[in-house]
Amino acid sequence: MPRKISSPLPPDVDELNNRIAEWRGRRANGEPMPEELWTAAAALAGTHGAGRICGWLNLCSKGLKKRTGQPRAIGPRATEEDGGFVELDPRQIFGAFAAAGPVVDVCVPGGARLTVRLASHDRLDVPALIGSFLGRRP
Repeated sequence: MPRKISSPLPPDVDELNNRIAEWRGRRANGEPMPEELWTAAAALAGTHGAGRICGWLNLCSKGLKKRTGQPRAIGPRATEEDGGFVELDPRQIFGAFAAAGPVVDVCVPGGARLTVRLASHDRLDVPALIGSFLGRRP
């Protein structure tokens, strides 16, 4: 049975949706979807986007991404060869938020609060600043 969609599907997607629905109606329990249908879905993902195709056709995103060659992760993978450590540039992950640098926020039970927003190039003795805020010497 075709999946009910609130808005009409593009004709190429609707045609594949009908083919997949026909296969689902006659498949044996646990039988994987034929590669021919996956290939057609992967081709449509190039036009419409993998997320939309998975939603429209009720497909597993992992299976579709494997066939479209899209990367699974945002950053590089760690390997045993490099010790399992991956250095990421925060600007690539957080964009403009990373440009502002770190933020130190200290709250004490009496309600006093210290918030320090550092530029990425600032050199500030943060432990001494917090100690001074709390009334202690570093």
